[in-house]
Amino acid sequence: MRQPKGWGLMVLGWLTMGCGAAALPQTAVPEPRGPTAGTAAAASFTQGLEAMAQHDRARDWSEGSCKATVELLLAGSPRPAARYDAGLVQQRCHHDADAQTHFEAALAQDPGFYPARAALAIARAAERGKPGDLDRSIAELGRAVRDARFGDAPLLTTLAALQVQRRSGVADDEGGDDLERATKNLHRALAIDDGNMPALNQLALLHLERARGAGGKAATQALELAALVCAQAIAKDPGFAPIHNTAGLVEVELGDLSRAAASFDEARRRDPHLVEAQMNLAALNLQVRGFSRAEEAYRAVVAQRPDDYDARLGLAVAIRAQIDDATEAARVAAATAEIAEAKRIAPERPEAYFNEAILVQEYGGRKSDPGAARANLARARGLYEQFLARASGAPALAVLRERAEGRLQDIRILTEETLHQVP
Repeated sequence: MRQPKGWGLMVLGWLTMGCGAAALPQTAVPEPRGPTAGTAAAASFTQGLEAMAQHDRARDWSEGSCKATVELLLAGSPRPAARYDAGLVQQRCHHDADAQTHFEAALAQDPGFYPARAALAIARAAERGKPGDLDRSIAELGRAVRDARFGDAPLLTTLAALQVQRRSGVADDEGGDDLERATKNLHRALAIDDGNMPALNQLALLHLERARGAGGKAATQALELAALVCAQAIAKDPGFAPIHNTAGLVEVELGDLSRAAASFDEARRRDPHLVEAQMNLAALNLQVRGFSRAEEAYRAVVAQRPDDYDARLGLAVAIRAQIDDATEAARVAAATAEIAEAKRIAPERPEAYFNEAILVQEYGGRKSDPGAARANLARARGLYEQFLARASGAPALAVLRERAEGRLQDIRILTEETLHQVP
């Protein structure tokens, strides 16, 4: 099999922290906040909760399921709990704007209804569209934790996850920095429930984050702690898929790529919908040239998230790396289609232009017709130049910028050679 030089774009976001944020409870808060028992509204609300549980088990959140469940929850005079659960349903159906509307309505009815406050904070943290959004989300979630009197383990775990993301070094009454505050909140969560798997998973991720920010003996000790937490958590509940994904991340840092691949594979076997594990397995296989396995894992992500830029681009790389003489036409077309989708999804991101340029240079510049070859080399040159213009000043793309400059030099040499051929 012919491998084009510089085949690999390391898709941004591979080997992600993933799965760190714990989900809020997927049912309503205690019944006293729901409709008055014995009423028609209460009966409908209960049916709505049962429908939520049923659709969760079946992973059936079609438009019809979503609409019918929301109608059941909101029948009669909806209280904050019903509004909150309707928001959770809308999240499952990827109607994020509708979900936030329901959470806001629940909070407007009862400003002390902390699950709605927390859900809004988490949704806004996930968006992270503007400077300060994460700070505001952490502040709101902190208020929800205090409203719950530090007695809600999922909220404490989610707050810790956001603190690990932010990593502020500013001290306050809760600790000297965000990692210290996150540690305290995870210990609180585990004091409430020592078998809380999301909290154990986040604790392992916290140790992993400490290791990545340290060096020498401190990094080794932090990785050993992360591995120990993973092993203990897996012993408690081997069916919890995210802990296998986290174990894989730790094993990557320890340099044991075979075990890491096995852990990512186990995570996705336990939960095929765990996108982080699929992406991590795919990216790891790109690194070790397991291109067919990478393609299979990226396709699994695209089936769930058709608009995932990194998955589309990773899939294009995996397809391109398997091109041989027998499959060239089909695979070039398939890789080109995936790159086009990536550009449609996020036209402002530069990586797709780099990969499209490689594809054109490697498989368009070899045409037997010198005129067509020159045209394709010119097109590849233009794509590299677009990439460089878009990637200017991005530290994460420094290596790709260097590769692009080198390839532009190669194109100049090839162009000179084709000029001396008979058209």
